[in-house]
Amino acid sequence: PQERLDNLMRQAGNKFCADCGSSEPKWV
Repeated sequence: PQERLDNLMRQAGNKFCADCGSSEPKWV
């Protein structure tokens, strides 16, 4: 669900993509 994804994106450790290093990744 979108709410769970939103919660994950707000966590401090999720500011950068683990694969490419992009800031503020969007998981779609």
